[in-house]
Amino acid sequence: MARCQSDPRTFGQELRAAEGLPPPDGSLTERELDWLIAQINLRAEEQLLDLGCGSGALTLALVEKTHCRAIGIDLMFERSAFAQARARCIPQQR
Repeated sequence: MARCQSDPRTFGQELRAAEGLPPPDGSLTERELDWLIAQINLRAEEQLLDLGCGSGALTLALVEKTHCRAIGIDLMFERSAFAQARARCIPQQR
């Protein structure tokens, strides 16, 4: 398995800068993330499918918080490859 090549805390910033995009106007707060997890009843034994995952920021935040398994699919290869690279930086829970 490939190793993490970058700091996972700055992945989104690096991607946006590489694409010439302005900084994000904010990501989900812990409270919003907890609300979403409760709404979809996401638990560690669940699997999450994210269609249009982009760079994987939301999916990976959900994985980190719940320890669920996830599959992200995006039509833009660069974004899904970026999400895969970022996922390798998350410590395995299983």
